[in-house]
Amino acid sequence: MAAKDKLRFQDEIARFQPTLVATPAILPASKIALKDPYAPKPAKTGFQLFMSHNRESFTLLSMTINEFRTEMSKLWKRLSDADKNEWYELAKQDQQRYETQMNAYKSPAYMNSAVQHANKRIDELKRLARGNTAAPRLPMNAYNVYLSTKRQEMAERHPDLKNADIMREIGIAWKALSAEERASYQLKAEEDVERFRAEMEAYIVQRGDDPVVEGPAKRRTRKRKEADAKIAQQDKVEAPVVTRKKRKLVPPRRPKTAYNLMYMSKRTELLSKYQMSHNECSALCGRMWRDMSETEREPYKRMAAEDKRRYEAELGVYNAQQVETTEKALLESPGFRYFLDRKRRDNKAVSRDEVAAIWQEMTEPHQQLWTALADDNAPEVSVDTSEAASG
Repeated sequence: MAAKDKLRFQDEIARFQPTLVATPAILPASKIALKDPYAPKPAKTGFQLFMSHNRESFTLLSMTINEFRTEMSKLWKRLSDADKNEWYELAKQDQQRYETQMNAYKSPAYMNSAVQHANKRIDELKRLARGNTAAPRLPMNAYNVYLSTKRQEMAERHPDLKNADIMREIGIAWKALSAEERASYQLKAEEDVERFRAEMEAYIVQRGDDPVVEGPAKRRTRKRKEADAKIAQQDKVEAPVVTRKKRKLVPPRRPKTAYNLMYMSKRTELLSKYQMSHNECSALCGRMWRDMSETEREPYKRMAAEDKRRYEAELGVYNAQQVETTEKALLESPGFRYFLDRKRRDNKAVSRDEVAAIWQEMTEPHQQLWTALADDNAPEVSVDTSEAASG
């Protein structure tokens, strides 16, 4: 009886006063897997590209992000197959871009930690299990665990609600939960990941598959298959040759601080896990950064130092290219050559650099005037560019 009373007492205490072990509000910073901020951006679907294209209009409308997504979904459904095929084609190009960049990308050495390898292994196992009916069930996240426990209860409590309404009510209830209330579901989700890993490893050993080499293809809907078939048929038609435009020089991306890199690596995970706004996520990352020890900050400081070296190297290349482009543009400009010829007729000792400085200080209409004069007096322009370059 004493043993039964002890178990009953522990059960009641656990129900009314959860332990700190069972309710971790936030995972320790050292236990959360780092996300490489320099890794290539994953490929987007056709609908995601369609949303990104129309995202500018979101700032002009007084609606929330969820309302914007709903409106974009309705607009997407009204698109014709021909219009959707254009976005599907862009999605295929983005997928090829991502695969090419990932094949050429080498992650920094500090990303190859045990936590990173464990998460990468889980991702490989998930990729193998998708589309394979014989493979173990995929692991659930915290929200799916909550959904599985509340869905039947909600359906019995409100039998008149449709399935979509039930899902909406559960989503609202999930967003209203605090971090402590979500912690138990997060713990069950982590246990389900371990269950999936163990079952999937045993399944691979049984079948003798290589999870790195082999993997099932992504499931596609019937409409998507038909759209891909039409695009493949159109690709057989010889496309017109289009000359590529000259790429405009763009200054290198400025280096990020250690805190910026920490925020970039945590933002996506925190937003999806805790269903918070961007302002709340920024405030939470600020508290996490202040609570971090120097050891926990060290990876981000190394990343920041590496990013600074990257910026300095790219800036040197950019400055050299800019000088080269400016020199080439000046020598190819008939207006500048005519202007240089006129200046040297007035003063033979003037250098090309002095004339170039005067030219660059001119307004654009003034330069266009000299270009028009050069066109009118083309036979008279006789500037030795090699001599001009040396001068």
